[in-house]
Amino acid sequence: MKRFILGIAVFVASQTAFADNQGFYAGGSIGQSKFIDQCAGTITCSDTDTAVKIFGGYQFTENWGAEASYVDFGKFTATAFIGVPVNVTAKANGFQLAGTGTIPVNNQFSFFGKAGIFLGRLDNSGSVGGTSVSVSGSSTTFSFGVGAKWNIVDRFAVRLEFERFSKVGSDASGTSDIDLISVGASYRF
Repeated sequence: MKRFILGIAVFVASQTAFADNQGFYAGGSIGQSKFIDQCAGTITCSDTDTAVKIFGGYQFTENWGAEASYVDFGKFTATAFIGVPVNVTAKANGFQLAGTGTIPVNNQFSFFGKAGIFLGRLDNSGSVGGTSVSVSGSSTTFSFGVGAKWNIVDRFAVRLEFERFSKVGSDASGTSDIDLISVGASYRF
């Protein structure tokens, strides 16, 4: 009977600790973005760059929440020769709104996943045979991600995550899937 009562007490205490993880949070991340399949047929190419993200969200329960973020993926550069020299620089950024699901492992460590929409913009500039060209495109597409979070102290956490943003851009600017691996920190209010 003592073990049963002790087990109930531990369960109630753990649920109370998880309930403390609910509420508003905000943070920032830095990482590496990769523009997928953009280097085929090029002479030189740089399809990765440093990306930054700011985010905020609300954890409704220990398992479910919502998060909004702004991401600047940096830029992609390429040079090709298709009868004439072609130089391209592409910059991408946008806003994400996602639902989140969290699986707590213990009071300090949890795994999470997210899925939502991404309102992205892709700006291309460059030159074709010495003539300057600039094309931009916007899209509303699907995004998803997975990660892990470690609550270092009461309200401060660090997190590591992988995200995929699908078909950023438009028919006019071209589209690209973009991957982001980032590390960040958050503060819960």
